[in-house]
Amino acid sequence: MEGELIKGSAFNYRPLVPLAIGLGGGVIIAMHIEGAAAAVAALPLLMLAYAAYKLNKRMFALFLFGAALGFVRMLPLTLGSKQALDILLQNAKYSNTGRSELAGLIVDKLAARCDELFIEASPIARAILFNDRSKLEYFQGELFRTVGVSHTLALSGLHVSALSAAIMYVIPASRAKLRAVSVSLFLCLYCALAGFPASLVRAAIMFACILFAPLFLRKADTLSSLSLAFLLIVLIAPLSVYSAGFCLSFSAVLGIAMLYAPIMKRLPSVMAPAAVTVAATLGTLPFTLSFFGTLPLYSVFANIFIVPLITLGLVLSFCSVVLSYIVFPLGKLIAIPARLLLDASEAVSALFAKLPCSLIELNGFGGAGCALYFASIVFLSRYCLMPRRKKLIMASVFLLLAGLTLIVP
Repeated sequence: MEGELIKGSAFNYRPLVPLAIGLGGGVIIAMHIEGAAAAVAALPLLMLAYAAYKLNKRMFALFLFGAALGFVRMLPLTLGSKQALDILLQNAKYSNTGRSELAGLIVDKLAARCDELFIEASPIARAILFNDRSKLEYFQGELFRTVGVSHTLALSGLHVSALSAAIMYVIPASRAKLRAVSVSLFLCLYCALAGFPASLVRAAIMFACILFAPLFLRKADTLSSLSLAFLLIVLIAPLSVYSAGFCLSFSAVLGIAMLYAPIMKRLPSVMAPAAVTVAATLGTLPFTLSFFGTLPLYSVFANIFIVPLITLGLVLSFCSVVLSYIVFPLGKLIAIPARLLLDASEAVSALFAKLPCSLIELNGFGGAGCALYFASIVFLSRYCLMPRRKKLIMASVFLLLAGLTLIVP
């Protein structure tokens, strides 16, 4: 639902946004507080939230309530030993899968079918279809990361939109309810088979919001649906806020939501794909540096070529696997162009990786630097209602402060 404009406010009122920000802040702060102390700290936050609500400060009230909720949600984890919490945190950082035993057996069968259909391109097909990277060579993953297109291998919005579009193609637009239910059921099954990676769950929730909003006579809103996805994922798995997949997925969409419109105001419409890539790259910049310490120099150009190849290859691969269980020769036939597209994406990645200075090493942002950086993005976005001159001044100040955190220890 679109945000409500409050007179005198610098931002549109979207209730889920301050709630999500408060929840994330509460979870992060609670990590550094003992369980009992976190419970005690939640009480004054709830009292302040109630006071802010009475004073008609709704955004601030929701932010405080979200922070208190984060403290409470972390209680079961922080009440245990510090060593156990550290183990959980490490698992959250480097593990993206929660696949059940049944889902694992199904994926194994589907992966074996991929080996039959796609031959040498099977490792990439398995990765982009089922989040199965067991056969993906180390150099292949590093190759895509070096040129800044590793997101094409991680199940996310690209995969959700492409596969959902394939399903929606066979369902008439007049059957909106059937479309919404069918695609939502498919996405639930797909998330289960993939092991519920945060990037895929985020994309599935946001796509479901787009499908169901018109049915409830509402207009889908990117920030609200992104915040809803954040709330649901963090409430279920609070330590996911520390994982690379979670941070990169949410920050990429946030960057597009905040910066795409301002960038496109200064570019011709034909440059829309490049604008999306630039906005997503700027959104993920702090986390890219924090997690990897490197910056892919040619990522914008690489994405323009590789994303279409992977997208079309993904749809054809999906159709090939499905049809192979109906008429195997037909599935095998469709696998040929899919294999060529996946091989081409790897070849193009290799070409970009060979360019000079394809990967630049830089220092990473700390927590304060990330917060300041994203504050500057918020002020530059269309969601900030301040006068343009004031927006630019505020954004410049916060960006300068964020840059200083890279220099000053």
